[in-house]
Amino acid sequence: MKQQSDYQNYFPIFQCNSSYPIIAYIRKAFSFLFIFSFLFSSCIDHSSPTGPSGNDNEPVCNPDEPVVLNETTIPESRVTRNSNGCVITLNLNGLGLFDSQCLLGLDNFSETLETLLVSDNNLDSIDLSPVSICTNLRTLNLSYNRFTEIDIYYLSYCSRLEKLYINENLFDQISLSDLSFCTNLKTLSLWDNYLTSIDLSPLSSCLFFEFLDIGENKLTTIDLAPFEGSSDLKKIYLDCNELIDISLAPIWEINMDALYLDCNNLGSTSCNQVCDFSDSHPYCDIRTDCACLRN
Repeated sequence: MKQQSDYQNYFPIFQCNSSYPIIAYIRKAFSFLFIFSFLFSSCIDHSSPTGPSGNDNEPVCNPDEPVVLNETTIPESRVTRNSNGCVITLNLNGLGLFDSQCLLGLDNFSETLETLLVSDNNLDSIDLSPVSICTNLRTLNLSYNRFTEIDIYYLSYCSRLEKLYINENLFDQISLSDLSFCTNLKTLSLWDNYLTSIDLSPLSSCLFFEFLDIGENKLTTIDLAPFEGSSDLKKIYLDCNELIDISLAPIWEINMDALYLDCNNLGSTSCNQVCDFSDSHPYCDIRTDCACLRN
């Protein structure tokens, strides 16, 4: 008799026997495949490396790890962490910062950082490149410093940025072109600087834009055309500039909450338009030096 092969010894279900119904062989084959697949799947590690939540988008951090920026340890009282111990807010307000590299080391917390406050310091320049990898950054405040110029190029990488404040500095011009990539931007505040002109066209890409504050600058004219059709727009503050004329046509169909135009030098033609706008928007808080009598 011919000796059975090793294959047949280990897997008898595949031994041929003419007296054995073929359907029985098929059933045994499927049983073998089922058992093999079960054993294989039981060997796979389904645990999540990021922690008990099992969500790869929620990293777990060491809550005892100090925040060190530019070789300076930030007091823990200035740090807000989430339930996983990760940094979500850094409050650097009023720390007397003067080095333009003060944000060096921000990359250690870039994945979870949502709010960065750097106002009320002694900065006349700042390197914003560390911010470029803060993909979850929602709020950035650079107000109350001494910037004579500022480059916001690196904010173009912060696609989730919603609020940007650069109030009360010393610059007379700023390019907003890079904000066209911040499509979720809702608030831009630049009040109390020395701006003589500004191009708002990049803000037309900000689909949910709500609030613009350019009060207390030196603007003589401004084009609001980028806001045409911006249904989410709620407030525009242009008070205390040097505006001599303005067209409100681009925002005429928008149900706004506030429009501040007082403390300017608007001529009679612009004032007539402001007064008509006031009549057409009875629920809008309109502040103006024009002699308007609301109907």
